[in-house]
Amino acid sequence: MPNWLNSQTARDIFFSIAVFVGAAVAATIVRLFILPLFRRITSRTKTDVDDVIVRALQRPLVLLILLAGTWAALRNPHYWAPTSFHLVDKVAAAAAVLVLLYGALRVFDAVAAVWTEAVVEKSPRPREIRAQAIVGRKVVNITILVVGILIILRQLGLDIGPLLAGLGLGGLAVALALQDTLSNLFAGIYMMVDRPITVGDFVKLESGEEGFIEEIGWRNTKVRMWANNIVIIPNAKLSQSVLTNYYLPRQE
Repeated sequence: MPNWLNSQTARDIFFSIAVFVGAAVAATIVRLFILPLFRRITSRTKTDVDDVIVRALQRPLVLLILLAGTWAALRNPHYWAPTSFHLVDKVAAAAAVLVLLYGALRVFDAVAAVWTEAVVEKSPRPREIRAQAIVGRKVVNITILVVGILIILRQLGLDIGPLLAGLGLGGLAVALALQDTLSNLFAGIYMMVDRPITVGDFVKLESGEEGFIEEIGWRNTKVRMWANNIVIIPNAKLSQSVLTNYYLPRQE
């Protein structure tokens, strides 16, 4: 036993344990002392953006410190075969990108929520603003996820060229299969951005029916008639039909 304690293997193991414990202690200090200090500092500012950024970064920062400690503890050539030693770096890099991706999503969602509420408080149409914000946030989240996954695959040494080609063909097939659904989706986005109609407007449909715009969704728009019935119209048909908006250019 004393001979083993004096061996290189024992020293490597003790060093790895010490590195991981040091990373865990550092993560604990950051979580319990440093981040609360930053929260107290940001609470004195006039804006809420810095507060939500600090809160959103708390968990990703702790995970990143623990990941760095784990990587440093395992990055020892005595633990791995020469052919698989570089696999530790690749897996650690991919995990780091995953944590950064998680942090970016949390920060974006938190900041977008603050800005949305600030705009909603000043807008006479809060439901419309929230609907547009939800669409924008989901589009950005999907974009960040796709880019992050491609970076992770690249870090693992995989060739993403054939994957991109396959995604292109697969996307074309999905677009053809979901042609009606996608046309309604993009028509709904168009109406939210161009705003020919908004929630609460009083409109007259091409068929002669009149009512108030109740909701503009991803796939269809709901119009509440005078009899308090709801007419559900696919967005693609509504965007192509002729209708009269009595609230434009002014409600009066």
